[in-house]
This record gives sequence, structure tokens and C-alpha cells, in this order.
Amino acid sequence: MTIRDFLALPVFATAMLAAMPAMSDGFYEGETITLVTNVGAGGSTDVQARLFAKHWKDHIEGNPDFVIEPMPGGGMLLGINYLMGAADPDGFTLGFVAPNVTTRPLGPEAQRVAYENFEVIGSVNVPVIAYARNDVGSGLKEPADITKVGEVTVAGFQPRSSFDMNSLIGLELLGVETKYVAGFGGGSALMAALLRGEADIGTTGLNSYRVGIMENFVKPGHGIGLWTIPAVDENGQPIDDPEVADAPPFHELYKQVRNEEPSGPAYDALMYINNGPTLMVVAPPGTPEDLIAELRETFLETTTDAEYLADVEKQVHLKPVFFNAERTKQMIDRARTLNESEPEMAKYLADLIAKYSE
Repeated sequence: MTIRDFLALPVFATAMLAAMPAMSDGFYEGETITLVTNVGAGGSTDVQARLFAKHWKDHIEGNPDFVIEPMPGGGMLLGINYLMGAADPDGFTLGFVAPNVTTRPLGPEAQRVAYENFEVIGSVNVPVIAYARNDVGSGLKEPADITKVGEVTVAGFQPRSSFDMNSLIGLELLGVETKYVAGFGGGSALMAALLRGEADIGTTGLNSYRVGIMENFVKPGHGIGLWTIPAVDENGQPIDDPEVADAPPFHELYKQVRNEEPSGPAYDALMYINNGPTLMVVAPPGTPEDLIAELRETFLETTTDAEYLADVEKQVHLKPVFFNAERTKQMIDRARTLNESEPEMAKYLADLIAKYSE
């Protein structure tokens, strides 16, 4: 089924998947791969998808062209549902999506995604940063001042967004009263709301912050970074990156405000939602195994390509952390079984999602 056909169907439409023959050498010679994103064009996901595809093609035998197909909508589910149940599993349609893996299993049934059914190729994890208008309340001269301004309005995408949960959990831990306004279609719309004074706080990936928010919001004197959550390594441990100095790590800000180390279900939840794939590269279920093996191998080759790494750092000012398919599937499995394996934290997150879904 083509993307055009799918868009004519209801959001949650599905299609039967046909088995495909084994791939032969030169399968992609003269062909085009469509790389579907689940957010709008021009945002950080779109930029990263285009950068990765530009270099990935050089590692795939046959050097196929890539076409990026943004498919926003449905609470970020339209593109994911297309890839999960309607896209042909023929190797010519892949996904580069923002999955919210860590929070999807905790929301309403209709918003859950069986990510374990995807053919996972790999994933990306980036640091997260919360930022605020500097004229909130009596004004913010430094991040710790956020605890002195009274109630703040958090702008976000939807209650299951890991970015939104970052702000809401962080502010709760710091003792700040919050009002939550969801429904923004992308990072640029969210920042515009802050510039108009319709909200006080937003959260995004550090790459997006450095590319757009720093230039258009912070440097002109409209706002400041509040805290960062660092990227994690393959063992789930925070990466101490001295280059990530846009705002203090959350645990340091917490210690400054509370005079103690953060702990408990809320802090565990804050770390958990960021210990997952920020972006995930997938193929539709049923894509041939030998082709998936080739795509996984060339994905990893691209992640260490010096030209790609120089290109991505130049354009998004960030060194991404990549995970192979096996590590990505481990994170998916942790999220899928969270209610049974980590019930206290799962309940905290589910209650928070329900609270801000009202």
C-alpha cells in the first residue's frame, strides 16, 4: 500500500502483509527508499532524517536515493501506524520516527504501539533540555529562580510525550506548580507560543535547542535553559559530556534547590523516560530478514562515518548516541513490561499521564 492510499484511510487502518522473497545483491540499484517520519517537515527529526539518509545511501549496496516523507498527525501516530500496518514490507519504505517508547505503554489503549512488532534497525538518543521565558514571575536570572515564580505554564505536544513528561516531572520534583497546555504540532509552534507569552516553559532535544531555540529565543534575551537530561550509553548510564553546558544537569539543579540528591519514583521516572530511543529507525513488520540484516549493518557503518559525524555536528551541533537493534529492542521490552517489573514507577507515570490528559 502506498502512502497516498493510506492517507485516504482512517488513521488506524491496517493491511495484510505479504511475504517477500529473499533479496539478491544489487537489490537497491537504481531504486528509491522512502523514509517516513511521524512529525512535520523542518523540525529536528526531519533534519536528522535527511542528514542520516544523505550518508546512509553511500553504505547501502546500489546507492539508492532517499525521499523523506513527513507524516504528522494523530498524536504522532499517523506515520507510525502507516509503517506498522499499511506500508508494504518490501524494503522500499522505512521509518525514522520519534516513538515515545518509554511512555506509550502507559497511556490509553488506543495510543499504545506494539513496537516489538517492528523490524528494528537502530535508534538514536540525544540529551533533553527544558527552557523557559526569562520574564516569568519576577524574572529568571538563573535556573534555580524557577522555584520562586509561582505557577508556570508548560507548553507541549501530548501527555505521553517524553519531552513533556520531562518538564512536568522535573517541575514537580522542584516543587513548582504547573499548568499544562498540549496540542502544539512541533517545536517551532511551541517556541512561538513562548515568544507570544502564551506559555512559560518548553522542552526539546538539545540538537533542536542549539539549532533554533538558542538563536531565536535565548540569544535575543527572551529565555534561558533550565536543565538538561544527558544522553545515556549502551548500559543506560548518563554520559558526562563537558560540551553539554547549555543548562545544568537536572540532578545538580535539584541539589542546589533541595540540598540533597534526588531519589524516589518521580526521579526514577525522569531518568527512565530519557533512557530510551529518542528517534528510532524501523522497517514494517514482515520485511525480509536478509534485507533487515543488511540495513542494520549499514546503519551501524553510517553511525561511525567520519563525514556523517562532521556533517551532523555542523548542522545540529550535537554528537548523537546510537544504539544497535539489540539494545533498542531491550529498551522496547523494558517499556512493554514496565507495569509488571517496575510497578511503582509505572503507576507514577500512568497517574501523571492521566492527570494531564483530563
